[in-house]
Amino acid sequence: MSLMAPALRLLSREKRFADFAIVTLAIGIGALTTAFAIVYGVLLKPLRYAEPGRLYAIAEFASQFAKEYPSLPVNAAHFNRWQRQCASCESGALILSSSFDLTGDGEPERLEGVETTWQLFQLLGVRPQLGRTFVEDDDVPGSPAHVVMTDALWRRRFAADPSIVGRTIQLNDQAHVVVGVLAPNFRFPVGRQLHSVMALPDRTEVFRPLRLRWANLSDVGGFNFAGVMRLRPGATPERAQAEMTAAVADAGVKMKTELRALLSPLHERMTGASRDALWLLFGGVGALLLIVCANLGHMMVIRASRRTRDAVIRRALGARSLSLFVETMSISGAVAAIGGISGAALAFVGVRLFVNMAPTDVPRLDEIAVNAPALMFAAGISLACGVICGLWPAIRLSRATSIAVLREVSQRTTETRGARRMREGLVAAEVTLTTVLVIVAALLGMSFLSVMNVDRGFDVNQVLTADITLPAARYPGSDDREQFHHRMLDALNTLPGVTSAGLVSSLPLKAQSWRTVIRKEGDARPLLEHPLAHFRFVSPRYFETMGIGVREGRVMSDDDHGRPVAVVSASAAARAWPGESPVGKRIRADSGNGTDPRWVDVVGVVADVRTVGLEEAPPLMVYVPYWDGVLHQGNVWGNATYVLRTPHDPAALAGSLRRAVRELDAALPLADLRTMEDVARASVATRQFNTLLAGIFAAATLVLACLGVYGATEYSVACRTREIGLRMALGAQQSTILRQVLLQGMSPVIGGLVLGVFAALWVGRIIGSMFFGVAAHDPVTIAVVASILTIVGAAACWLPARRAAAIAPAHALRQD
Repeated sequence: MSLMAPALRLLSREKRFADFAIVTLAIGIGALTTAFAIVYGVLLKPLRYAEPGRLYAIAEFASQFAKEYPSLPVNAAHFNRWQRQCASCESGALILSSSFDLTGDGEPERLEGVETTWQLFQLLGVRPQLGRTFVEDDDVPGSPAHVVMTDALWRRRFAADPSIVGRTIQLNDQAHVVVGVLAPNFRFPVGRQLHSVMALPDRTEVFRPLRLRWANLSDVGGFNFAGVMRLRPGATPERAQAEMTAAVADAGVKMKTELRALLSPLHERMTGASRDALWLLFGGVGALLLIVCANLGHMMVIRASRRTRDAVIRRALGARSLSLFVETMSISGAVAAIGGISGAALAFVGVRLFVNMAPTDVPRLDEIAVNAPALMFAAGISLACGVICGLWPAIRLSRATSIAVLREVSQRTTETRGARRMREGLVAAEVTLTTVLVIVAALLGMSFLSVMNVDRGFDVNQVLTADITLPAARYPGSDDREQFHHRMLDALNTLPGVTSAGLVSSLPLKAQSWRTVIRKEGDARPLLEHPLAHFRFVSPRYFETMGIGVREGRVMSDDDHGRPVAVVSASAAARAWPGESPVGKRIRADSGNGTDPRWVDVVGVVADVRTVGLEEAPPLMVYVPYWDGVLHQGNVWGNATYVLRTPHDPAALAGSLRRAVRELDAALPLADLRTMEDVARASVATRQFNTLLAGIFAAATLVLACLGVYGATEYSVACRTREIGLRMALGAQQSTILRQVLLQGMSPVIGGLVLGVFAALWVGRIIGSMFFGVAAHDPVTIAVVASILTIVGAAACWLPARRAAAIAPAHALRQD
């Protein structure tokens, strides 16, 4: 504290320097602390489960499908074998996304949830705040229906009633007994955090036992579940994976493919989709802070140069070198301390802004906070900045002990070679970092534009969507569900303002659906040599409503009742019938489980549709009429998404859609009511957010680098004022002075730009997976960025160069 007081007094006398240094450092430290808090909360902090290091997400590998699906979800029969035969596995759980209509007290409501085997909560080490979680008897087929709910649902729908445990609620028109309420801090994986093709709800509120009949499950096909496995203490994932693979070896022989189990740490699986983007964010902010330190270090060097004479005089009067060193370091330390405290305060704001703005699929958002590790990080960074920025000026001033230095200061007409090299090095480093960030941001921006302009295969404009789940209790048979869908479609197609309406079992960009092998008639190859396709159950006007083009033949119609038909996507047609027309030919869905699937006639080919995401290639697709669901899966689907096209604002149809549903079934809730444009935007929200962040930091570094180039060139001109005045007095032209100063200022800019381009190419190879539709070495993007940076650098050098050219010789020569 005794050292800080003199430093603060000195800073109060150099207010301009102090304000600029503290503000820039606070912004840099605040941004980096915010980024660290995000990275720590998402990537570094252990999961809120018991011994999370022993938890692994499970999947399967089948060599026959490896090109399209590097990993497959879990087959339940294979999982049952792992439970019994894997000595390294302690326990596991299967998970299946589901939805439930909550009826009874209050308005009907659609709840998102999962069905799971009973071990889930035990293997996660999760204890409920009320009641209990599942026990083995809950998972027996035919046992009473029990559910566990989240704290959020308990408080929102049941007013945190402590008597909820043991109470019966109606889910899908069936009585379910609530056996437990989870703690408020419980978080469950969302989206594709457990598997890339198994989408879990964005907000799971209800858990229900799967109650599988293990003896009836098939070893072949049926890759329908996500899964989690806890290994025994001391067991390695390699050994567990080998044991699990051995347990399903005979299933691989039946399927005539190489079949392996796959284990990946649950923490990495849950955060993998955001990992590269968050480390890129951290690196970008780190580069921003380095540029701040470069500017601050340059200012400290300038300050030291101006105080060299004072230091020499004080040394001649008896001051010790150590005292001069400590004084300079204390000033740097004071700037760093104030900047660090201010930066930590800014980090609280930055974290809150990030959490509020971030898309919902960023994992563990609620765990991001400026906590003790983040504050310790801020303190360490502040200390490092203080040392880095103050060390060289402190050494320089502490060595100013010779009267020759005083004579040099008074007589020098230009800056020393060493000082110039250091100044140019700092400028080059700033430009290098700026070039990397701006190129990466530009590539991300081009990628985002490519994603937004990619051929989706459907038209998102003026389409309203809504999900409906028909409860089995009120709609027990396929005929009941088919009649409801038929009446609903008739009602929707006659609504005022509706051009056309249709339904689909799974909407593009929202979720995967049923997928299985398709076999064309007359092809006797082994099962897994046939292509794997996704199936959608649709109504005839679905294609018209979604704007999906017909490439050949026709789509199904109401006249096809009683005649099994299908429409295939262009890629499915090319894969199954290369060089042929599929229209008039027959295919069937073949799971290889011993059943005898029906042959269906292909009546048309439609455009490929991006269903998983805009960045994912369109999968092979087979569309069948919704009323033929009984032929393919044994029943007509009770879950459906209705789509309505209108020439007007689609959101204005929401009220009409709700009334139409109430007229048919007042207890049936609508869920996820939104426009197709909203669905498309949500699918690219993460990329858009990442691009926005990269753009913000790239712009900030560009501004700081511009200030650095300007300040360095301005300082060079100030040091050379007498030299320039003397040269002009001897006949030098203003244009010559302008050109020389401009070239000298641009020299480190060009050098940094060249280094930055090479560094950006190296970084681009590392994060190339984040780019879409543009190469990491895209010459056009790099050339445009280089041109912009060159122009900005030239503008930053131009003003000091003009000032140098306008120096009056008489005024310059009168300066001391």
